[in-house]
Amino acid sequence: MTRKKKGGDASPMPLSPLPASQSPAPPKAAALDADTHPYAPTKLKDTPLSHQIHHIPAAVLVSVLSLSFGQFVDNPVSFLATHLVTTTLAQAAYLFYCLDPPGQQHGKTDVDSQALKKKAKGKSTVIKNDRLSTDHAIIRTPLTLVTTLLVGTPILYILLVLHGAPLTTHLPHTALAAAHLALLTLPQLLYTHGYDAELWWAVVGVALPIDEPFGGTLGAIVGAWLGAVPIPLDWDREWQKWPVTIVTGMYMGWIVGRLVGQYGLYGKVVAFEEHPDNRDES
Repeated sequence: MTRKKKGGDASPMPLSPLPASQSPAPPKAAALDADTHPYAPTKLKDTPLSHQIHHIPAAVLVSVLSLSFGQFVDNPVSFLATHLVTTTLAQAAYLFYCLDPPGQQHGKTDVDSQALKKKAKGKSTVIKNDRLSTDHAIIRTPLTLVTTLLVGTPILYILLVLHGAPLTTHLPHTALAAAHLALLTLPQLLYTHGYDAELWWAVVGVALPIDEPFGGTLGAIVGAWLGAVPIPLDWDREWQKWPVTIVTGMYMGWIVGRLVGQYGLYGKVVAFEEHPDNRDES
């Protein structure tokens, strides 16, 4: 690099190493404000009932798992099959009573719907909108859960096998674990965001703003992954068998993720950014 003098001569400018604070940094995760993000965080229904009960389904599921843990260890297939029904009903209640219908949770649609509500005149308009929302929820809730089980379970079954689940043994164990993981991760996103391919790429890339539904999804996945840690350890405990720790971890992670998404990181976006100097070099 050279520096021009007033007379036009160019003299070499010494190059000094960058200080540590300015040296290129590896990609890192940064929390960004989601105000200008193309997708808005999911909000709970603005009703007293929604705010009163939205934690009850999660509390019931975790309580059942905790109180019946011995039965789970003794007979995983029987317990998982029974608990699958409980989880389906709990998620149905959460979708129906606590979340708004799809198409009102991302982009400018949510803002526009709020503006329309403010401009609505007369109680008849509000009642009509509430009935339409209820009718939509009655149809959408079972459709979402059926799609989750029929489509999500086989995909997650394959992913579990690719990540170390038994390939030729414990087939019902793995299938039921995949069904539970599907019910904890997919319904709330399918219900609020629909089937928009671009948005689901944002889900896969962890590019959506954090909220209670998305936090639960991330928490369940991380919890299931951490739940695999005790399995190969030489402790000779009965609860180490497949898939007890995996399912326990996904439920624990799910409830922690929901709480963090709603009260800790709501509206934040995880952005994996590269240092500007690294981008210039490439």
